[in-house]
Amino acid sequence: YFAVSPERLPREVVDAVREIDGVDDVLTVDAARVEVDGQPTSLLGVNPSSFRNHAPRPSAESDEIWQGIAEGHVALSKDVGTERELDVGGEITLAGGNGEVPLEVWTHATSGIAGIDALVSRELARELGMPEGNALVVSAPDADLWDLHEELEEILGEDASLQLVADAPEPRVDGDAVPSSVIERIIANAETQLGVP
Repeated sequence: YFAVSPERLPREVVDAVREIDGVDDVLTVDAARVEVDGQPTSLLGVNPSSFRNHAPRPSAESDEIWQGIAEGHVALSKDVGTERELDVGGEITLAGGNGEVPLEVWTHATSGIAGIDALVSRELARELGMPEGNALVVSAPDADLWDLHEELEEILGEDASLQLVADAPEPRVDGDAVPSSVIERIIANAETQLGVP
């Protein structure tokens, strides 16, 4: 799961999430909407060496992506880079709570989290004035996702937003029917996102 709170998550809350049955790892990140060349964009401030372990395989395996982020560059999603014509190597301006920062677009890469369109280092996130430690990436590959969702809601409170982040499932064999229990879970999960921008 990817969880975002409007404020910094206290250490005791993060520790409580770590104690949930089935949780293997909890990564604290910084999340905010900033302007990239004048357009609102969802941005994460990450520790490149630890966040890469939670990224999709092609991104995770690229030393170049994470070295660039560590050096103070920005990685944009391919969608944002292409749609806004923000080319790799080009200059852009990020505007956060502390004003504007000019940056080089280091690469186009995916974070693996729907709706997150840019990654920077946590140091750069602080320079931009982003909230510090207000989001979590929770890795729980063997947990029951519905039970985990309920426990996260209870620990993080009603102000936190939760988004399921799952690895791509194994491909289905042609002719296999999707079990009705899976369809019901998909619908239930979608309903939890009603009203989320």
